[in-house]
Amino acid sequence: MDPMSDPNEGRSAFGDQDDAESTDARDAELDGLRIRRISQSKRSCHRAHSYALIGGFACVVIFAQLIYLIISRVQNSGVSSAVVAYALMIPLSVWSALFFFRRAGKYKVEAESNRLNDPAMPPDFSTLSDGSQRWDNFDRIQ
Repeated sequence: MDPMSDPNEGRSAFGDQDDAESTDARDAELDGLRIRRISQSKRSCHRAHSYALIGGFACVVIFAQLIYLIISRVQNSGVSSAVVAYALMIPLSVWSALFFFRRAGKYKVEAESNRLNDPAMPPDFSTLSDGSQRWDNFDRIQ
């Protein structure tokens, strides 16, 4: 008889129980993979949030530097082409800072969101003990 033809061959009398245990094991493995994927996603969101904040603060510093350069050039030599170029870069630095700060806010919201569903059933702690058996085991050793 061909082993492929009989679906019950090689199965124990408790086949349904074995299937349930293997399904539970697969579900637990998938849950573990999902949790790892979610934790990696949260770490990447925190990292991107940090980079976006750094970019936003860098744009604010560039904005302040442009204002300083404009003021110092106008006081020393009047309006020149460099002053006009600096003035034209100010809106770009403001827009960039706003872009980075908005992006940082989106990353923060995404990182703080809860992507895990609440369990369908509460955990069963009935099989756990209070630890007093450890003292009994310790007394038996001595």
